[in-house]
Amino acid sequence: VGTPSLFSYRSAHHTRPTAPALLFGSAKPNMEEPKWQPWVKWEELAKEGDLEAQHRLALSIWEGWSTPYPDPERSIELWRKGADAGHVKSMFKLWRSERILPAFMVEGDRKASIKEIASKLEAEIEGKGKKADAETVQFLSEILLDKSSGEYDAVRGRKLRKQARQLYTATLEKRKGQDAEICYHLGMLYSESECVTHGDFDGNNELSFQFLKMGAEMGCPPALFRVSESYVTGTGVSTNLALGYTWAVKAAKTGFYLGYDRLAYHYYTGMGVQKNYLKVFKLLKLLRALGAEAFGNGNSLTYVLAIISYNGGYGVIKNFKFALRHLALSTSVMPQLVAIEKASGESNNDLKNPFGMMGEIFFMGGHGVKRSVKEAVTSWQEGEKQEARMGEMGDGHRVGRYIAAIECADVLYSTPEEQQNARREGIASMKKYKSLSDFADFAEAYLYARDLHSQRESRDAIINRLLKWKDSHHADQFAVYLADRELKDLFLKQDPVSFYYGLGVERDFKKAEEAFLARADSDDPFILFKLGCLYYVGGYGLEKNGKAAVKWFKKGARKGDRRCQFGLNMCYVNGVGCTALPTQQGLQQMVQLIQEGGPTGFGDTAELGLPHETVQEKADLAFVRGFVQVWGFVRVRPDLVPERMGTAVEVLTETIEGPGATDPFWHFLAVTELQRLGQYVELEEGENKELFDHVVETILKLEKEEPMKTEQQQKERKALKSEGEEKGSGEKEEAEQKGAEEGEEQGEKEGEVEASKREDEKKEEEEGGEKENA
Repeated sequence: VGTPSLFSYRSAHHTRPTAPALLFGSAKPNMEEPKWQPWVKWEELAKEGDLEAQHRLALSIWEGWSTPYPDPERSIELWRKGADAGHVKSMFKLWRSERILPAFMVEGDRKASIKEIASKLEAEIEGKGKKADAETVQFLSEILLDKSSGEYDAVRGRKLRKQARQLYTATLEKRKGQDAEICYHLGMLYSESECVTHGDFDGNNELSFQFLKMGAEMGCPPALFRVSESYVTGTGVSTNLALGYTWAVKAAKTGFYLGYDRLAYHYYTGMGVQKNYLKVFKLLKLLRALGAEAFGNGNSLTYVLAIISYNGGYGVIKNFKFALRHLALSTSVMPQLVAIEKASGESNNDLKNPFGMMGEIFFMGGHGVKRSVKEAVTSWQEGEKQEARMGEMGDGHRVGRYIAAIECADVLYSTPEEQQNARREGIASMKKYKSLSDFADFAEAYLYARDLHSQRESRDAIINRLLKWKDSHHADQFAVYLADRELKDLFLKQDPVSFYYGLGVERDFKKAEEAFLARADSDDPFILFKLGCLYYVGGYGLEKNGKAAVKWFKKGARKGDRRCQFGLNMCYVNGVGCTALPTQQGLQQMVQLIQEGGPTGFGDTAELGLPHETVQEKADLAFVRGFVQVWGFVRVRPDLVPERMGTAVEVLTETIEGPGATDPFWHFLAVTELQRLGQYVELEEGENKELFDHVVETILKLEKEEPMKTEQQQKERKALKSEGEEKGSGEKEEAEQKGAEEGEEQGEKEGEVEASKREDEKKEEEEGGEKENA
């Protein structure tokens, strides 16, 4: 179970009913009351035979409000019990459950047909007249708006949905707005996406948000989650990622599983808050312990855990062994997620073929995994066989196979003839580098570096090729590894790109400066741009120097490099190293810059000298056009911010998630604008400590063994534990005997020593598990 879709339908045909503030005056929820947990009362009443309370309890369990995670089986048992007693709502939910989760049903469950259920609901509504129960009316409307029910009546169904809203609102008025569950139901009934799903075009997202927020302020878990989602997507309210994060924290603190999911998504993507993979790791481990398989917008939970361990950073140490194990686990759920993606028609860039990354890990080795070219090739071959089920393989994996054939044919093949053919085919495939799209420039540089190209190129020219390619692929660990192999063979003394991004070394701008300056004579625009970035941002051992940034950006700009022109303009508009231009004049400079780029702006690969046949824009260029437009919108027309905030925040967040995830220059620019809009939260040390202490405690309770242990380690631990218990038992008997012979005091002392020893062993095990988790 993952987060519902982040996209919502906005209808052009909606009315604007009275806002909650006007209905209930200044009445506000009493936040001093105990935590909102109505299911505690429902459980007590259900035990006394109250069928309505039993139904409400089943609903809370189905949704995961009152349990750590949704428990459909238990809900169905309760509804089955209610249906047997003639409770019509339970009958309806049992019918609905059978359609959603038929595996949980047993033969004979549907004692009443849908026609009978509709008749019973109708009779109950008619019998109560104006005092009809809002939920009963809502359930009947769902039957009538379901084309497959056999009772489809769109006109009557829409009328009943409207009646349900009116009844819920009247009840809420009587309770002076003090009913979180009704607020949540009204929020969902007014949601435009929910309305369209039921063929109802009277939705109103603004009103929906107001009701959801009322419920959220009273502590209703699903309302808290929906409010967070609304702030992120700008549904019914202006987009505000920082507030989205704040409400996600509140949802998680209620113990609601989707609250954990939403909060993990904020930390994972950096939406409105600093990225923190350690917090993501803990939250996903908890979700997995609770039984979840998907995370966020339809990603495999185990695959995301593998990515975090594979990349490292943001508080997590690289662990290839852990990544490999979770990639293997993800293969069982990935086909279902790929099928869902295909059915939806929406592309999910996080759904990657797990066999591709397995091959990368085996090819590189390290971080707990022994290098094995043979295992790498086997993984890539398996991935290609299962592309239809697991997702497509990347160009990098093809390049990896070609390199393996060229360099390790003797390991992969037994006979000299097979080895010679493999090398020949590998070289021939690499020479078709233009077909390799994203890896085309590397393939060409590889051929030059290995003297396999038909032409020759100088060592410095090859190094510049590889540095430029490594820079544009710095977020791809496998790409960086392949470039570093060649740079090492070319005896590059200082690698400026590694020092700039912190690839395999501590980020050090001073060393990056020295290495870039050593190559600045080549006048390569890429090097000039990076020098400008170093001085613009500063830090990491290098003092910020605006004048130097202007100097290097200007030098590249004169050569026609668009990135340098952009950097120079950022200096002008922000007054870095020069007098700031008036805002309007600065905007004109920026607009001229993107207009000169032609219809594709900064995506013009030929003009910008990007890699061969590049389909996707590169890191330093991909967001420039959108960034410039957002910059102008935020700086020049702040009065339009509420209307276009969603677009602005989306572009800036994509900048942080994309190039800004690893490039300090882009991160600095985007965060500056988001902070200007109040859309970014800097994490303080120990933030949400109580929440994450609870998360870790829950994980340890749910998992029988520490989650990071291998099977062998678990077996060894069990053996040691068993041996320790036997030994402890013997020592205890001996101590008791000795106590009997030598006195009670000595026996007690031995017992205390043994208890202390056991306590130390237990503490050592727990610390070991926590260390591996971290």
